[in-house]
Amino acid sequence: DLTLALTVLGSTASPLRRNGARPGDTVYVTGSLGGPGAALAAWMRGEAPSASARERFARPVARIPEARWLARGGARAAIDIADGLLADAEQMATASAVRIQIDLDTVPLHEGVSARDAAVSGEEYELIVCAAALDVPAFERTSGVQLTAIGSVLEPVPNGIGVTARMNGERLAPPMGFRHFS
Repeated sequence: DLTLALTVLGSTASPLRRNGARPGDTVYVTGSLGGPGAALAAWMRGEAPSASARERFARPVARIPEARWLARGGARAAIDIADGLLADAEQMATASAVRIQIDLDTVPLHEGVSARDAAVSGEEYELIVCAAALDVPAFERTSGVQLTAIGSVLEPVPNGIGVTARMNGERLAPPMGFRHFS
């Protein structure tokens, strides 16, 4: 058996945390979602995934320069999508003590992926970002990465629901992504 443990230490003068989302903010996502999940689903069926889905799974790109641009551009909160769009949005909503509403019809999709599958696809390493407003054309011009508004930050509700998802105008019982320790 081989076990590897890795610790990375660093610092920043102005971290972009997941607890800064505020009611009235817009929720954005970088890139397109669902490629890693599509690759995994193909392998689980005993099939070969598409080259683009395999590439997204095998060689994810950390959005570090993009996160820096977004922080300078007015982002208040961010989290990378490792456990799935809805699961990581839930983490942000909990940390920020707000409710996040995601419109799955607006989520940018990897080729051949449904919005429901993209909502739970993990290992994306794209960013969910909350801000009052961002200059989307300037971000895309500078980074070459798509930035899409996919929802809004709302006041919390008494029963503590952190994330709601809508599709075709209907509220969904959101499919959840990976849950650690459950």
